[in-house]
Amino acid sequence: MTSFLGPEYRPARLPHILAHAHPYWKRRHITRTQFAYTALVWIAGSLALAGTTWVCFQSHVDISTASLILRLVVVVLALFTSFFSSFLFAILGATLLDYFFTKPLFHLSVYRREDVVALLTFTITTLVVSALIRYIRLLGNVQREQARLLDLTNDSIFVRDDGDIIRYWNRAAESLYGWKRSEAIGKHAYTLLATVFPCSLEEINHALFQTGHWEGELVHTTRDGAKLVLASRWSVQIDANGKLCAILESNTDITRRKQAEEALRRSEAEFLAEAQRLSQTGSFAWNTQTSAVSWSAQTFRIFEYDATVPPSIELFFARLHPEDATSARSAFATAVAAKRHLDLDTRLLMPDGAIKHVHVVAHALETAPAGVQYIGAVMDVSAARRAEEQIRSTQAELERISRATVLGVLSASIAHEVGQPLAAIMTFGQTAQRWIVREPPELDEVHGCLDGVIASATRASSIVQRVRDMTSRTTAQRELLNLNDVADEMAALLSWELSRHGIELQFKLAQSLPPILANRIQLQQVLMNLLVNAMQAMSGSAGEQRNIMVESRLDDSGHVTVAVRDSGPGIHTDDLQRLFEAFYTTKSAGMGMGLSICRSIVVSHCGRIWAANNADCGATFSFSLPPARKPAAQETGDKTCPSAP
Repeated sequence: MTSFLGPEYRPARLPHILAHAHPYWKRRHITRTQFAYTALVWIAGSLALAGTTWVCFQSHVDISTASLILRLVVVVLALFTSFFSSFLFAILGATLLDYFFTKPLFHLSVYRREDVVALLTFTITTLVVSALIRYIRLLGNVQREQARLLDLTNDSIFVRDDGDIIRYWNRAAESLYGWKRSEAIGKHAYTLLATVFPCSLEEINHALFQTGHWEGELVHTTRDGAKLVLASRWSVQIDANGKLCAILESNTDITRRKQAEEALRRSEAEFLAEAQRLSQTGSFAWNTQTSAVSWSAQTFRIFEYDATVPPSIELFFARLHPEDATSARSAFATAVAAKRHLDLDTRLLMPDGAIKHVHVVAHALETAPAGVQYIGAVMDVSAARRAEEQIRSTQAELERISRATVLGVLSASIAHEVGQPLAAIMTFGQTAQRWIVREPPELDEVHGCLDGVIASATRASSIVQRVRDMTSRTTAQRELLNLNDVADEMAALLSWELSRHGIELQFKLAQSLPPILANRIQLQQVLMNLLVNAMQAMSGSAGEQRNIMVESRLDDSGHVTVAVRDSGPGIHTDDLQRLFEAFYTTKSAGMGMGLSICRSIVVSHCGRIWAANNADCGATFSFSLPPARKPAAQETGDKTCPSAP
């Protein structure tokens, strides 16, 4: 790491110019230049060795001193030439020592052992020192190249010693922090940069020495006082004795990224808060082990608590409607005990007496053996509940109007049905008058006439009551009933109208059908619509056989099925798929609501309705309903569909 302290390596100008030449001329020119440089070094080196030898000879120094001086000259020459040239200079130096300083003088022969040792020692030591000098020079070049590469990176890099004193400072660090290299080197890193660590420095150093590196985020202060968030990476150099040599710290400026992330986080939080406000949905978290609860701003608004109030599960329970409090607490307790998800519809009673409908859903995350972390949402569905109630009210009114419309079509039949018992009442009354004026009065006959009056009045009253029920706005009451009884009631109401049109009504009703849980008036409306449609379908038919068959049976799935079969012209194939759509009609004066209402009634009872053409003539409309799950006495409103046994 300390190698980064050397001067920057700068290439010579001539190779820089030659680098832009054609490769052939580039190689040729570099070879000529190297040859000229080598020749120059050899000539200068040879002259330097010869001159130094002559000076030493004239100074009458001994061979050991002369060898030392010549060795220094060869080592200096090794800085400028190759090892081969250094070898030649060492041989030349040994030759000059032999010629001028060994006996006999001015002769290349060596006769004394000590002179041989001296010449060999000179040659070997000169070559070794030259090799070491070249190796050190090579390391220096490599280190300077590394330093140059570190200056090219965009990351700020500096090297500090075991005392956290800066020993190297690259150009990116100069640009990032504002201090020049000369200003930063020698300064304490943490003091200069006012470093803010993510944890204690002792913990960071412990991890650094354990693994040899550390990564994390730091905050540094620049020369102009700006705070920078940096992704920092530390690497440590340890010597053979385990002692810290240096620490290389590389820092990437992520300030803008952090600012963008924070802006995005704030934006997402604002969008989430606004989305929760628009959707009337709040979020919450609840740890069942620690009882820690957190609410979003919208949750506070839904429960109408001040945002400064610490949230708790008891605050939620305090807002529960008294009628729903027990069931809601039980649902929470059951979910927590089983460590399962929560899905709850309940009501809240606000301080001003207003009632809110909320839907609570929560996902259970197991955080400990004895605790569960719930992440959930609470939705204010009051508006949806009011809309559903309005839809139900509108649908009920539409059904009532439809029933009244059909009854208007059947007004003659109804008048006939009511007229028959009224005529009977008049006949029984007149007969009773005649029996009572006799002498003596025939009281038994009078009593029989009065019984007839009462029976006829009861019959007329039942007919009127059925008409009133079908046109009333009463809440849909569900009860256990037999579909065969409903069919009989509609047959009695429509019998005169059917006979007036020359239509024979036949029955094929299965016995011992299971009871169904349904609204009697709504099923009467379904059967009445199907019978009236069948009657109207045959009104223009010229066939001799004009009959309607009402059949009830138990299908393979265990549902009770009723089919109304007519002998009319049937249904066009294109109309079969759209018969039950609202406002779709095949009649010139129809509204297209009758069959649509029949479908909505049957579906609300968890059944299905369909139509098909008969093989011979006419069409059959069928609907099936599931049997009741249990013999409940009565239920009100839309209920969960009973499953088939």
